[in-house]
This record gives sequence, structure tokens and C-alpha cells, in this order.
Amino acid sequence: MANALVVSGGGSKGAFAVGVVRHILENTPVNGFSAISGTSTGALMAPLIALGEMNILELIYTSTTTDMIIDKFNIGDRNILGGENHFFGTEPLLRLVKRTYEPRFNDIMALNTPLFFNAVNMQKGTIIAYTTLQDDELIEHINNEFQNKNENRSLVKIRNSDDFIFAIMASSNQPVFMNPINVQPDIPGISQNVDGGAREFIPIRIILELDKAVATLNKANILPSRIDEIYAISNSPLEVQEEPGAFNNLLDMLKRTIHIFQADIAVNDIESIRSIEAGVKFIDKLRNDLSVRHNLSPGQISQLIDVPENPYNGTHPMNLHLFQPKDKLADDGGLEFKPAQMGFMISKGRRVAEEYFNNQQPIRFKT
Repeated sequence: MANALVVSGGGSKGAFAVGVVRHILENTPVNGFSAISGTSTGALMAPLIALGEMNILELIYTSTTTDMIIDKFNIGDRNILGGENHFFGTEPLLRLVKRTYEPRFNDIMALNTPLFFNAVNMQKGTIIAYTTLQDDELIEHINNEFQNKNENRSLVKIRNSDDFIFAIMASSNQPVFMNPINVQPDIPGISQNVDGGAREFIPIRIILELDKAVATLNKANILPSRIDEIYAISNSPLEVQEEPGAFNNLLDMLKRTIHIFQADIAVNDIESIRSIEAGVKFIDKLRNDLSVRHNLSPGQISQLIDVPENPYNGTHPMNLHLFQPKDKLADDGGLEFKPAQMGFMISKGRRVAEEYFNNQQPIRFKT
């Protein structure tokens, strides 16, 4: 049985996901993940989860401080309308990512767990998933599927340690606040890549495409079987939380705008799955009605329903397990890293996961 983990962005709020993952691994039959897709803080933690180094991951999310992530410039000194396109410097984050992952790069690439770091290309508006997959045929197949469906997405192979480091940085760097990243500068052209949450906060889609492509091409070396369970973690509530106070400065107004924007994107990410769930239920009911009420044979029903135009004729069932905090985890949008606060978030993630598994209500759909 294959499964997948999907982790949203959220900066320091990624500590919530650490708690959820720890509970899953320590208190359920799940002992690892067949594929992991992450955006921003989700991309930062994905490799350590894949390696099973949860103690190191929790240490990072309970000891890191803001100055270990960003350099806070004097905004009044920034030439925002001229040559500066971001408020904060990310050299500290780059040092942290290099220190954590450069020694582990070969071990990560040797894993049987494909990783996906999701970013957005500012020039094309494209969602780019940078991946540790090295199967060119599989990558080409998935990109062809995106093109055939006129989707503004692409899958890009990570070729070396530099690609790996800068793919994580691109996925992590929130636009305007942090600098855009050219992940593969040896490729001609301007390519500024930023946090994938600008278009997809909970990056589930690449997991669905991976599952279908592996089945189509019979790539059993990539996944042991079709993916049955997806564990998706949103580090923010899917509903916008009310903020009754006034927003009296540029940064607070910008943070609030991004919060509302990302909450709406996250809802759309999940609603796309719920729409498939509803469509599958309708098709199943229609099959039953045609059989019971109209006495049609299975072959006749198939001729009517199993047509290329039907977007809900998938046959492989999946369960989507969604974890989210009930209330907002931080007032600062996740840009402030406070160890005590992040420790609390880890505990909250554990509690949310425990409550979920005591009363499971997965979203059931077919692909």
C-alpha cells in the first residue's frame, strides 16, 4: 500500500505539521510516506521527514529564532519603487538549509521516496514542482499531461545539490517579503521563483498526477502500488479568521492581505478534491439507478457513462485525511520564529491529529 504526505506553507507555523506527522508516525500503522509534496515550510521539512529524522526536525522547529531565518532591514531605507523587490534578506535561511541538507543530499537522492518542492515562476505564472525524481520518462509523461490539459504547471528534475538547495529556497521565499530565486541559473532566460503558496497552498495535485503516471507507465520502482491514502496538512485554518483591530502600517496590511489570499487558495485546493468526491458519488448513484430502475446491463451503463468526456470516471479509490488548526497559530503570519510558541504549535498538531484519528472522516474520491 502506498501513501503520500502533503504539507502546506506557513513559516514558523510549520511546527504544527511537525506535531501532526509525529503523531501519525508514532501512533498509527503508518511508518513512512511513499511520496512527499511540500510548499514553503512544507518543502523545508520534507527531506528530514523522508529520512525519518524527526528528532532533528523537531529540534529545528523548537530552537530556530527569527534572526536565523531572515535579516530584517530598515524598510524605510529600502528602495521599494526602484531596485529592491523584497523587504527581508534570506542569507540566514540559506545557511540553515545548506547546513542541514548538503551533508544529507546523497542519502536523500538515494531514497525511494520522491519529493516535490512547489514554487511559482513569476515570469510565466507557472506552478513548478522541483522533484528528486530522476526518471526522465515519468517526468516527461507528467509534463505532457499538464500540457494536454492546458494547465500552467511543470515538473522539473533536481540535477544536483545546488538545484536541491535553491529549489527549497524558492519554495520558501514569500514574494515581496523575501527575495525570488533562480533555481537553475545555467539555463538561459530570466527565472524568478517564489513561494508556491502564491498559487497552490496545499500542493496535492502533483501527487495525483504522480499516482496516475506511475500506474500508466507501470513504474513499480517509483511507487509500490497505487496511492490509497493522502495525509494533507494545512498550517492555517481553511477559513479566514476575523481580525477586529485596525491595520495601521504597510507590513500589517500586507500580511493580512496575504493571509486572506492564501486562505482562499487553500480552500480551493481542498474544494477541488471535494468536487471530485461529489462527482464520484453522483456517478455511482447514476450507475445504480440505471441498473435498478431502468434494468440496463453493466455494458449498456458503461457505454453511457465511461466516456472520455466524463471527468468522474476514475476507478482507483483514495482517502484524503485533512489536518488543520481550529484557530490561527500566530499573529505574525509565521514570519516570526519563537521557540516557545513553536513548541506549543507542535503540541497542538499532535492533539489535532489525535482527535482526527479518534473520529476519522476522510474525503473519499476516485482517480
